[in-house]
Formats: sequence, C-alpha cells, structure tokens
Amino acid sequence: MAIGFQIIFRAEDDQVLAPTLAKRRLLAGILLEIGRARGLFAFGVADTHGHADLFGGMDVVGEFVHDLRVTVGWRLRLKLRRPEIWKIRDVWHARSLIDYSHRQSEHHGVDIDPFRECTSIRDLMGLR
Repeated sequence: MAIGFQIIFRAEDDQVLAPTLAKRRLLAGILLEIGRARGLFAFGVADTHGHADLFGGMDVVGEFVHDLRVTVGWRLRLKLRRPEIWKIRDVWHARSLIDYSHRQSEHHGVDIDPFRECTSIRDLMGLR
C-alpha cells in the first residue's frame, strides 16, 4: 500500500531540463499549476531529471504525468520520456523525499540552480 508516489521525469534525449533562469521558473510554474490539485507536496529539478512527489493514488499520478508531458512539450518545447514511478511507503518516507527533492543540485554536484528556483522550497517558504 502506498500513500503517494514519487515521479522521476527526464527529457527523451537526456538534455538539461531547464538550463536558464527563465526556463527554471517556467518549469516550476508548470509543476505547481498541474500539481496543485493533485496532491503535489514537493518537487525539485537539478539538471537532466526532476522529482515530483504526490500524495494520492495512481489515478492522480496518471493525470499528473499526462498533463506534465503535454504541458512541458507545449510550453518548453521539450519531449519527456515515460517517467519512473516509485511508491511512497509512509509519512517518514514522504518527509525524506522533501529534503531529497530540494537537494537535487547538491546530489548531482551541479550549481545550475543556486537559488532553488526549480524546487518547491521557495513555495514552502513563501518566496514565490
């Protein structure tokens, strides 16, 4: 039994998802727009892939993935491959994913988003 799911998404050609500040802000806006009504509680994008963490069932995940792929394709002109989907086991797992999603740049050893524009930490702190 899962309380939610972590979605790991990337471009079909493994390119950097949002290489500029404007694209990082746009991608963050897309994630918030489609995730708000679907249980999105954290997200983070570092370089070639992103993490979106949602509470809810597979029906919600299916809608989120569909809308993410369509909207990113349309607004960022970026084709996403079929994402990896992992179960969130419990609240402790969900809690650890918040930190993990926000620290993707550090985890990957890149400094592409020093102000965490493409993470949900800005929203949790009221900075967006």
